[in-house]
Amino acid sequence: MSDKPLNVAIAGIGVMGMVAVRAFNRSARYRVMAIADQSPAALKRALVEVPNAVQFSSADDLVTSKNLDRYDIDLVAVLTPPNSHARLAIQALQAKRHVFCEKPLALNSLEAKQMVAAADIARTSSVFSIVGHQLRYNGARRWIKDQISSGAIGKPQHIQIVANFPKLYSAEFSWWSSHDLGGGLLYEYGSHMIDLLEWWFGPAFQATGEIRTVVKSRVDNQGIIRPVDSDDLSSFRLLWVSGLFADVLLSGVASNERRDVIIHGDEATLVLDSNNTIRRFTRGNMNPEILDMHEQESSLIDDPNDSYTQPHARLLEDFAIHISKKAQPIHATTFHDGERIIRHLDSIRASSTPGTRTEECPK
Repeated sequence: MSDKPLNVAIAGIGVMGMVAVRAFNRSARYRVMAIADQSPAALKRALVEVPNAVQFSSADDLVTSKNLDRYDIDLVAVLTPPNSHARLAIQALQAKRHVFCEKPLALNSLEAKQMVAAADIARTSSVFSIVGHQLRYNGARRWIKDQISSGAIGKPQHIQIVANFPKLYSAEFSWWSSHDLGGGLLYEYGSHMIDLLEWWFGPAFQATGEIRTVVKSRVDNQGIIRPVDSDDLSSFRLLWVSGLFADVLLSGVASNERRDVIIHGDEATLVLDSNNTIRRFTRGNMNPEILDMHEQESSLIDDPNDSYTQPHARLLEDFAIHISKKAQPIHATTFHDGERIIRHLDSIRASSTPGTRTEECPK
C-alpha cells in the first residue's frame, strides 16, 4: 500500500462541499490541492480548512485535463448541484481520475446511464468511482444491516420511514428550490433512503409515490421573490419481489424535527431515531431493549461527536484504501447503484404526475 496521499480537487463548496473539505482534510490519505466554487464567500470558508489549495471560480475550469495535470490531481470530488454531476464526473473519468460524486448521482436516468458507461470504461484502467451515500458508514445503520443479515429480526415484513425538515419551510431560494437544478426532498433525501433500503434488503422492483410543492415561492439572497417547482413534501412506496414493502414520508412543511426508521420483522422490530438510538422490540414484549449506537462508532476526526462528518470520513477512508489496492470499494454505493436509485426516483415522479404510467425498476 502506497503512503503517498491522493491529491484531491473539490468542485463545489456548498453545505456538503464543506463537509467533504473537512473529511478529506482530516485524513492522511488525502491532500486537498484545488477547490472550485462560483461564490467567493464559499471559497473563503474552505480556505480556512485548506489555506494552500488553489482556487477556481468555476468547477468546469477546474475539471479540465490541463488543470488536473497541472496540479497532479488523482481524485475529483463533485459536490456541485445535481444538474452538473454528469458533465463534471464524466469529464474527470475520461481524464482517468477517480471520482467521488455527491448524491443524487444525476439529474435523471439518461444522465445516470451515461455516468455508469464512463465509470465502467474507467474501471478497466483501475480508475474508480463512488456516490456519496455516507449513511452506509454510520455505525447504527451498519448494525441494523448486520441484524437483518443475521436473521435477528426474522423475516422482514414492512418498513416505515418518516423524516421532517422544519428549517426547510422558511429557507431562502437556492438551487435546491429548482427541479431543473436537481433540488427537492425526493431526489436529495429520498435518494439516501432508497440507497439504505436497497443496501439492507436488496434491489426493489417497483417504486410509486406522490410529491408536492407546498411553498410555491421563496425569497432569494437579494430579496427577490422567486417561484419554486421542487418538492417539499414527498411520500413513496418501494416493493420487493418477496412481498416486503417500505413506506417513506419526507416533509419540509412539518414544524417538528423527526427522523424515524422502523423495521418490522416477524420476530422483532427495530426503531432508529435521529439521536442514533435504537429500540429493539421482540415479539410479545412491549418493553424495548435500548441501544445507544454512538459508542459503536470509531472516530476518524478530531470531533468524535460530529456525526455528520464522521460517516463521510469513514467512506473516504474506505475509498482510499481500495484505490491503493486497485479495487472498487465493497461497501460504498457504486455508480450502478446510483443509477438504479435515479430510476426509482424518476418512477416516483412519473407516478405522481397525472396521465403518466409508473415504470417498474428492474434489478
